[in-house]
Amino acid sequence: MDRFRSLASAAFVLAATVAALPASATAAPAEPQTRVIADCVHRKVEPRTVVPFCADGNVWAVIKRYGSWGHQVAWGSGRLHMNDCDPSCSAGTVHSYQATFRLYRVVETRSGPMFTRLGVTYVKGGEQKNVHYSLPKNPL
Repeated sequence: MDRFRSLASAAFVLAATVAALPASATAAPAEPQTRVIADCVHRKVEPRTVVPFCADGNVWAVIKRYGSWGHQVAWGSGRLHMNDCDPSCSAGTVHSYQATFRLYRVVETRSGPMFTRLGVTYVKGGEQKNVHYSLPKNPL
């Protein structure tokens, strides 16, 4: 009987100790969130703007709403802005298209997992376009 009481007391103390610990102490370590180099400099989760070409800034995505942000893929909707560079990029006109976006192709970097591709679907002149842009793996 004494042995049973000792075991019961030990179990109670153990349960009380675990219950008193913060959730982070008892939970498994969280997997690092996948991020994207959104503006050529900053690593972000769910950025509102993604610039695929750091050198010219003639194409950028404004993602107004994310439907999902996972470790391997993220998707959302918003507007794609593109300079037509006619007659030149400095004198061109920026056109805006309603679009859906997909971030994918994850690579491991020193600062954690990073999306390296941006897929865009939009309609131009009544025709559906699907384009894919490479994104930087490391900030400039």
